[in-house]
Amino acid sequence: MIDNRKFQWLFLIKILAGLGLFIIYTRFYGDRKYADIFRYYDDSRILFNSLRTHPYDFFRMITGYDSTSPELWQYYNEMNNWFNSEMIFNDARTMIRLNALFHFASAGTYYPHSIFFCFMGFTGLTAIYKTASASYRQNHVLIAMMVFLMPGVLLWTSGVIKEAFLVFALGIAVYLIYRLAVKKGNQFKNSIGLVVSLFLLLNIKAYMFIVIIPGLFAWYISISKMQIGSTKGKSLKKATEFQSILPVYFFVMLIYYTALYNFSPLLTHFSVPELMHNKQIEFNNLAQTEKAGSFVEIPTIDNSGWSLVKNAPHAFIYTLIRPAVFEVNNPMMLLAAGENALIALLILINIYFLFKSNNQFYGQSFLMLSILLIVSLFCLIGWVTPILGAVVRYKVPALPFLGALLVANVKWKRINQNAATLLKIGKWK
Repeated sequence: MIDNRKFQWLFLIKILAGLGLFIIYTRFYGDRKYADIFRYYDDSRILFNSLRTHPYDFFRMITGYDSTSPELWQYYNEMNNWFNSEMIFNDARTMIRLNALFHFASAGTYYPHSIFFCFMGFTGLTAIYKTASASYRQNHVLIAMMVFLMPGVLLWTSGVIKEAFLVFALGIAVYLIYRLAVKKGNQFKNSIGLVVSLFLLLNIKAYMFIVIIPGLFAWYISISKMQIGSTKGKSLKKATEFQSILPVYFFVMLIYYTALYNFSPLLTHFSVPELMHNKQIEFNNLAQTEKAGSFVEIPTIDNSGWSLVKNAPHAFIYTLIRPAVFEVNNPMMLLAAGENALIALLILINIYFLFKSNNQFYGQSFLMLSILLIVSLFCLIGWVTPILGAVVRYKVPALPFLGALLVANVKWKRINQNAATLLKIGKWK
């Protein structure tokens, strides 16, 4: 585990990243209503200001009680983001309400809101780091660097945007599931915290809730199974073998996605393929309306389940590697392309050690949880998102898990030894 001093430096870096994001949006976005870090803040001021003249209106809008009353439309019409047409995929109202609550402490200025969201994003990342470092025996400093400092994660969880709140709720949920499974701390408080974090996750981005639920359930079962095995005298290595973990994830995923596919029409009035098809159309229309410069053609999703299955490999690879270095046309795209290049290099290193080393993997259950989250989210993004700028942001919640996996299992000392040997050979020649 890294010490408190390093955590302080990491949080300072995050505050600086929030300042950088502020400069980017004030410099390159002339209209605040299209700038993500301002849009929810500006709408929240309208909601908060109603408290001075009509406290009951404020109460109804902040709680949702009788929020469709006609006299409230004067506020809604003044806002730019209250009405959400994106089906179940996100809820701008949660962000507006959260910012309205922050106004009680911010004195009507933007910068405290930015710090609040930086703290939330940092808290979520800390929870992910603590869970990952508890699952692996080595490379804790590198895990921290990949969790906190990957460019996409550092930037897009450091502003008044949904990704900071999303990573906060996701990280807390993962950490509390781990504490419940290993029976650490007050189990009642852990349970309440888990329910609250999942509720927040459901409200800020429902699709993330849908993606992570089966993984969390399977992870809890597998960790509990390992604990039982350990108490019966089995070694940690035996208790965490893939043979005992894979069936848990397989059956949980099979049951969950079968139920989701069959019950989706009852819950949303659309089948899963129809939801993906409609969302893809929505993104295409948005790209045409706003003349998105990073628009790319992706395979069309029709209303059949087979369409999702056959396009899943393309969707995953597309989300993993795009934008590529040759697609860079602005500094933001350069950061994303550099991050993807680093990920590709680390994947190759991990493949080498997978086949060349006899070392046991540690944290297999966390590995399975992370793979499930990464594959599910990347496929979902790749199915429906033809705008590379949106792809870069939407995959942020999975990047801390991906980064932790890519450095946790590698024997870096062996790489250093091999590199030193090659240098000596080259020098001798």
